[in-house]
Amino acid sequence: MQYQEQVRRVLHDYLMANYLPSGTAPLADDDDLFDTGVLDSAGLLALLAWIEQEFELDIPDDHLLPDNFTSITRTSSYICDRRAALEASQCANV
Repeated sequence: MQYQEQVRRVLHDYLMANYLPSGTAPLADDDDLFDTGVLDSAGLLALLAWIEQEFELDIPDDHLLPDNFTSITRTSSYICDRRAALEASQCANV
């Protein structure tokens, strides 16, 4: 399984377990997390803290753009891109 698919699955499971009541219809990868009411501003802050811990990322302030976190697809892409950038910079510093 590719890393982005693993990230997508972990993110989906986290959102379903923590933001949607049991018995809720599954969340599609491209559903807007704000328009559907899954996230609000407080929920986004909690999600960002979880992402930083779960994926060992530091999310800089200039990356806190709504487009990076509006859906599972966009959020998992951001996480993968950020991990790749961090790994590339670590390799360059060796």
